[in-house]
Amino acid sequence: MEVWTTEGRPVRVPEVKVRALLAVLLAHQGRVVTTDQLIESLWGGSTPPANPMASLQAKVSQLRRALEE
Repeated sequence: MEVWTTEGRPVRVPEVKVRALLAVLLAHQGRVVTTDQLIESLWGGSTPPANPMASLQAKVSQLRRALEE
């Protein structure tokens, strides 16, 4: 996946889970995605972290930082 600014500059989206989060949000554009859906999308096939909600919030923060820069 590649992300570009409106000026045509590439945006670095770190880490696989953060890119996966962006992909899920783009796939559901304009619709509500619950935290349970996001957690299932990111960790459904593997053992989730000890605190999935906190881990999800960290991934959302990373994504926001990447997109704000």
